[in-house]
Amino acid sequence: MPVSKPDIPTPPTTTDEQNAPKKPKNPAPTPPAPLTPKPVPLKPKAKTITENDTILPFYVSARDYLDARGKDGGETLILKYKVKTLSADKKTESSEREIILSLGEDFAAFKSGVSTRIYDFRMRRFLTVSPRVANQDDGLYFDNVSLYAKAYRNISTVNKASNNGQRETVLLSAKSALDVFWIESAMGWAARDIADKIEFEMKDDTLLARYKTKPVAKIIAAKTPFITQGQKDAFFAFAHFEVLLHPVVLRQMYAFDAPPKTLEFQVFNPKHPAGQTQVWTLVDQNKNAGNFPLPANAKSTPERQPVSPLVFVINEAVHGRALGGRPSKAVLSQAFDKAFLSNAYYDAWLLAEKYYALYGACQMSTQAICKGRQIIASLMQTGLGESERASDQKLVAFLDILEKIKTPSTRVDGLKLFLPYTDDPNTPSFVLRQAAMARAKLKGPQISGLESLSAQAMLKQALIKDPYDPNSYVGLAQVLAANGAFEQSWDIYDALRAGIPGAQRVARRINRFEQKLQKIAPAFFAP
Repeated sequence: MPVSKPDIPTPPTTTDEQNAPKKPKNPAPTPPAPLTPKPVPLKPKAKTITENDTILPFYVSARDYLDARGKDGGETLILKYKVKTLSADKKTESSEREIILSLGEDFAAFKSGVSTRIYDFRMRRFLTVSPRVANQDDGLYFDNVSLYAKAYRNISTVNKASNNGQRETVLLSAKSALDVFWIESAMGWAARDIADKIEFEMKDDTLLARYKTKPVAKIIAAKTPFITQGQKDAFFAFAHFEVLLHPVVLRQMYAFDAPPKTLEFQVFNPKHPAGQTQVWTLVDQNKNAGNFPLPANAKSTPERQPVSPLVFVINEAVHGRALGGRPSKAVLSQAFDKAFLSNAYYDAWLLAEKYYALYGACQMSTQAICKGRQIIASLMQTGLGESERASDQKLVAFLDILEKIKTPSTRVDGLKLFLPYTDDPNTPSFVLRQAAMARAKLKGPQISGLESLSAQAMLKQALIKDPYDPNSYVGLAQVLAANGAFEQSWDIYDALRAGIPGAQRVARRINRFEQKLQKIAPAFFAP
C-alpha cells in the first residue's frame, strides 16, 4: 500500500537505505596474527541454536517472549567480577561494585545491583529486568527494545563525533579536547583505521595494549576456559556494549579462549577528562542449568500501571481489539456508499480516506470509494463549497489545508489555518498525520508562529485516533529518530512490522536496514 515518504533527514527511515551508517573507507583492521595464544578446544556452538526471525516488540509479555524464543540447552557460564573505578594514577578509588555475568549459547545477562541487562543475540533484543520498587521484593518489570537500536545509537555516536572517521579529536572546551579513540572505546565501534597507533604485546595469558605509545589496557586470561564457542561469542558481543575497551583491542583479546581473570584499562570521557582506571577482577567462575534469565512473571510495558494511552492503543491494535477491530474493505465500502448517497459528503470523505490509508492501491478499481476523494474534491470545486452546512464547511477547510501543506511555498500558511483544529477531538487522524509531517519539514524562521505545533505529539495523537493506519506509525518512527529517540523509533517500526497489516514494503526496507547494520558492525550481534 502507498505509504507517505516525508522529506525529513532521519536515521533510520524507510526511504531505501540512504540513512544507513556508511561503511568506513578504512575500517578498523584485525590485529596482527602473530599475537595469538595456544588455542583451547571449545565445544562447538549448539546446532539447534539459531537466529530467530520472529520480531518480539516491546508489548510482548514475558511468557510469550519465552515461548517464542524457545528452550535453551547446555549449561550457563557464571562469571562474578569485582569492578573498581580509580583515578587515572590509581591513587584514589571512586567506586566499587560487583557484577554477575551469565553467558549462554546466544545470550549474555549482566546483573549489577538490583537490575539485570540481557543481551539476547538469538532474538536481537535488549532486555532490562528490574524490581517495581527499588530494593523491594514487590514484583518485576522488564523493558524490551531492539538490539539494532542500541547498536545503531553506538555507531551514530561514533560517526557524529569522528565525522565518519575523518576527525581524530573532539573539542570539549576552548582549552581541552578528547581523542576520538576514547569515544570509540566507550561505544565498541570504530569508523577509521588506527592499526599503526595501537601496539600489542602478548605473553602467555597476558595481553598489553598501548595507544600512541601509552598503556591503555592490560588483560590477563583466566585458567578455566569458556565451556562452548557460543559462550565465548556471547561474551565478546557483550563486551562491545559494556566493556569500555577499543574494538581493535577486543578483537585481539578474542584470541583468548578463556574469560578475563583481570581487566585493567583507561577511560577518558567528557565527565572525566583527566581519565580513570577501571579494574575488573574475576572472583568466581561457575556454571548452572542453561535457562534464559527472563523471569516469566516480569511485567512488560503494557502490563504495568499506569499505562500510557499510546502504549495501550498500540497493544490493543496489534491484537485486533482497538476500536472494535480493523474495518474490512466491504464494511468501509458499504458505509461510504450510504453516506455518499445521503449527501453526507464529509462522512463519505472520511471513509474514503480511511480506506485509502488502510488498503490503498485501488486506483484501477471500479468501487466508488476508491475514487471518493477525487469525487468529493470535485464537488467542492463546483459549488458545494458554498453550502451552509457545518460539515460541508469543515470539509472545504480541511481540503484547503491539505492542499496548502503539500507545497513548500504555502506550507506555513496551511499550518496556520490548521491551528484551530489542533486540539479539536473531532479532527480526523489522517489530517493530524499530514499536518504533523508538514510541521516536521519546517526549519528555522518558518516555525515562527507555529511553536505550539509538535510533530511528535500530533503523530502520537493521530495514531491513538486510528491505530491501524500504517502511515502514522511510519511518520512517528521517523520523527522520533530525527529527535534522537532511536529505541522508541524502532519500537514503533517493530509494532508495525509484527502486528499491523498493510506495511509489507516498509517491513522489507527496515529488514534490509537491519541486515546492513549486521554487516557493518557484526561484533554487536555475535557470530
